[in-house]
Amino acid sequence: MTRQSTWAWPPIAGAVCAACLLIGSCAPPGYALGAQAQVSQKPESEAALKTVVDMTPEELLRRYRAELADVEFDAGKEVLKPLLQAVGEKVEAFFHSFSNTSSKEEVRMERFSSDGRSEDSTRQEFNYLILVHSEKAGIQFEEDRVDSRGRPIAPKRIKGFFISSGYAGLCMFFHPSHHFGSRFRYLGKQKSEPHAHVIAFAQKPEARDYLAGYVGLNSTESTPLLFQGIAWVDPDSQQILRMRTDLLEPEFQILLMAQTTEIQYSEVHFGTAPQSYWLPREVSVTWRLGGNTYRNRHRYSDYKVFSVESFDKIGQPIKKEVP
Repeated sequence: MTRQSTWAWPPIAGAVCAACLLIGSCAPPGYALGAQAQVSQKPESEAALKTVVDMTPEELLRRYRAELADVEFDAGKEVLKPLLQAVGEKVEAFFHSFSNTSSKEEVRMERFSSDGRSEDSTRQEFNYLILVHSEKAGIQFEEDRVDSRGRPIAPKRIKGFFISSGYAGLCMFFHPSHHFGSRFRYLGKQKSEPHAHVIAFAQKPEARDYLAGYVGLNSTESTPLLFQGIAWVDPDSQQILRMRTDLLEPEFQILLMAQTTEIQYSEVHFGTAPQSYWLPREVSVTWRLGGNTYRNRHRYSDYKVFSVESFDKIGQPIKKEVP
């Protein structure tokens, strides 16, 4: 059985629509979303865990030691507001000035059993596209992948695995139009270079600002998802250098117990243009679905800008339709 699903950003009225935060594709045989999960659901009192915004420094180090070991914690309430505004302006400018790009994508996909044993793995190469479309409601920002001839990826190439996209648009959590939907906290600065500011965020369920949703193969209804995460921000340029996001809470309806995305960005220059963009260089994505764990590692290189004319020569990707 092959299963496709779509995770998508909703549009921002008059601003930007970033499509396809995550795309899960080709689950292993026998996997059925919406089936009764063979996972015990904890009582609400036990399941209400602290978010990254609420944890003490000690709790943060226990949970995120690898990421926060070199951070000098500082409440920094006076730093957060102007920093958040500056980062938001950078994110907004990024979406409004961006052009169509392609890059070389190398992906290693792995599937693990419930006891941590590697069941299968594969390596694939794709052309990764970041596309900008003008719409009445604003700008649509879409990420997709095609083969070397510009054709949609054949499902058999990733059968038995999950693959995702949307990494360039993950900074949408910091877009000014979405600040209302999350709580933010300044954690401090890195002790080592580049001495980045570190900001935590957690989406507020009551805000209902859903930036990602799951649509199954045999359904037109979206299962909304909420996230929390950490961002590392350059102290001079206010650019996001690195991000980690985690599912805010398990989504039992689709058997998604946990999901983590870690992104390293790099500055990219196109030709002689003075403006540069910070785009994904390395990405690691881990899902825990029912009794299996899936982990993908992506590497991106050779970013290029292309026009509509050259894009037509590549072959525009066919949008995936959900029955």
